[in-house]
Amino acid sequence: MKEHKALDSMIEQGFKNLREGQFEEAVETFSACHAIEPRDDRALRGRGLAYIQLKNALSAETDFKLAITLNSDEPENQMGFALTLAMQNKIYEAIGIYEELIHQNPGYILAYLQLGHLQLKIGTISKGREYFKKALTLRPTLEQRRLIESILKEQSKLDANRFYRPDFEQLRKQQPSTFNLWKFIRGL
Repeated sequence: MKEHKALDSMIEQGFKNLREGQFEEAVETFSACHAIEPRDDRALRGRGLAYIQLKNALSAETDFKLAITLNSDEPENQMGFALTLAMQNKIYEAIGIYEELIHQNPGYILAYLQLGHLQLKIGTISKGREYFKKALTLRPTLEQRRLIESILKEQSKLDANRFYRPDFEQLRKQQPSTFNLWKFIRGL
């Protein structure tokens, strides 16, 4: 019992270091926690978060993978793992993990936010919008709501300025000489 209180206190100190931006100290604290109790996923999750802040995606990925093997029911472990994949531009793999997370935890707002961001990143704007709008229906915090509304507003501005390619018949009517030149070249 005494060991658990000491471990809990150390883990809390590690998360305090994270909140205060002391990421190297957080890595050290969480590493000590992991050495004391290797089966506690909180230490791995915390160290993974610190590694993310230090832009060390591979170490973070390793920690989150191990955290998932220890506690696959904790959504933060899956969120962290998917984030490390996204940091390494493994976008489609990250999307798959977030989608599975939503399937397992349909009310988990953070997964919808991350999915919305990634969908916009790969250019599937309508899917990104769907995820953000779904997140709005799940009672986000005020800060999350403002973020979502800001992103949707910015996306609407981008959509208004986006040029859509007309169909080829319209293109031929607007620029007959270009179309005829293309037909001539193809005929050669």
